[in-house]
Amino acid sequence: MRLPHKLVFGLASLVAWNLPPQDSPPLAEILRASRYQQRVLLLTAPSAQDADFQRQTALLVAGQAALKARDVRVVSAPFDQLSAADQRLLTLELRLGASAFCVLLLGKDGGEKLRRVRPVTVAELTVLIDQMPMRRQEMRRTAP
Repeated sequence: MRLPHKLVFGLASLVAWNLPPQDSPPLAEILRASRYQQRVLLLTAPSAQDADFQRQTALLVAGQAALKARDVRVVSAPFDQLSAADQRLLTLELRLGASAFCVLLLGKDGGEKLRRVRPVTVAELTVLIDQMPMRRQEMRRTAP
């Protein structure tokens, strides 16, 4: 199964499953637009064929509703499909290597909340997110 350059889902459900790389905005733009609006779960790997990358994607698709409820925007970024600018952003600013799988969770404030080199379950992500101060405020605002 060939995955797109950037798999993005968030508030509006799965948005860009089949979006070709040239139609995706630069990663810097995605991160900037998400600040204080959405949490970003960034998936990187040497290629979309990486076994951990595919496993993580399957886990996230299965748990899409839980992530949507927590304003999580998933961005898949296989290095072999990224622009030079996106590769620089990942390696220099986010310190992500091009040769290994990684999951990086950024909070709505843009801060790093989780970094793993193995796939993470949606349950692990939701527990972590639900402990975040901003998420606790969101839950209080929406409580009956």
